[in-house]
Amino acid sequence: MNNDILETIRGAVRPIITFVVVAALVAVMIYLVVKFADQEMTKTVLVAFLALTGPIIGFWFGSRK
Repeated sequence: MNNDILETIRGAVRPIITFVVVAALVAVMIYLVVKFADQEMTKTVLVAFLALTGPIIGFWFGSRK
């Protein structure tokens, strides 16, 4: 019984951490876009956001094989 609970918790850690990291990056991106309200800044932040989240999400799905 305890092993089942531990396995469930272990299985939920990676998706939760991934969600928290991506949510934090989205929050920072939204803050910067609202604060500076510049089209060029928006493009730069969006590219940086994709560059940061791509490897994170890729690692998560790649390690699930």
